[in-house]
This record gives sequence, C-alpha cells and structure tokens, in this order.
Amino acid sequence: MARGTFTYIDTEGTPQTLTNPVDTIAYNVQLWPNTPLTNNTDTTAWLHPEEDGEGAAYPLPPGHQSHPTHVASIIFT
Repeated sequence: MARGTFTYIDTEGTPQTLTNPVDTIAYNVQLWPNTPLTNNTDTTAWLHPEEDGEGAAYPLPPGHQSHPTHVASIIFT
C-alpha cells in the first residue's frame, strides 16, 4: 500500500483525494483536463489513458505534480 495522498480535480470541478491507495489496483478516474494531479504518496503513480490500467502509461514520481490532458486510470507501484 502506498502511504500518503494523491489529489486531482474531477470532471465536475470537485477536488478528489485518494488516501493510502492500494498498490497494483487500477483506480478509474475522470479528470478535468490540464488541472493538477499531485502525488504525495511514497510510490510512483502510473497514469494511463484508458480505464483499468490499459494503454501506454507515464510515471508520476512521489512528490511530483502533473497537468495532463487525459488520464482514465491510475496504478500505484
């Protein structure tokens, strides 16, 4: 299990937080494009363009922030 929080803005414009997310589970999310994703966990968050962890992913290391245009799922490893 990752320790810490992962925050993002959903498509309704509401801030969302994943607290102590479980490793290797795909979290399906609906993000507001170009808003910050902040990984304040102790593990890398892999951002996927498709639900259920499908598609080419790019890493968001611990302590980093990104402003992606499209993310459909996140896996922590």
